[in-house]
Amino acid sequence: LYNFAEDEYNAKAFKKSKEFMNNTKGLFIYGGCGTGKTHLAIGTHNSLKNRGDWFKFYSRFVSVPELQLRIRSCFRKESNETEQEIVEFYTDEIIYLFLDDFGAEKITDFSVEVIYLILDRRLRQNKWKTFITSNFDLSKLAELTSDRIVSRIVEMCDICKIGGTDKRLKMSLINTN
Repeated sequence: LYNFAEDEYNAKAFKKSKEFMNNTKGLFIYGGCGTGKTHLAIGTHNSLKNRGDWFKFYSRFVSVPELQLRIRSCFRKESNETEQEIVEFYTDEIIYLFLDDFGAEKITDFSVEVIYLILDRRLRQNKWKTFITSNFDLSKLAELTSDRIVSRIVEMCDICKIGGTDKRLKMSLINTN
């Protein structure tokens, strides 16, 4: 996974990320800002894409706020896609889905419904893998979204906490001194 710096705070998440392709379950990584969750997800996604063209077509990395923005653009007729087509793309066509920053989007009934639909369909298909990152643990996500979403995450994913301090903030402080 490229230049990821393994340490005692992220060793389990790093190991699970390297095993993602061969595991039967997806992966849910949570922890504070700047601890490397997105870095691990992108590194895992890029490792898949580097395996050949097939993986380039059937794996996608998207932040949940971006996904919500894409779907909202359908309402404003800024897109030729429909909401249904977008949901079907992420549930029926993408085998390895990387959802980054779950919980960072504006939580609305509609956003909860969209994420629920995507996760529920992927769970029912029982063949696609999902890699999710969030700043929130499962109990906080249940408060923000729904117990139904969290229940599906628990069934379809291994759960890993990543610890440590915000590496971006740490680098910023080093660079200003």
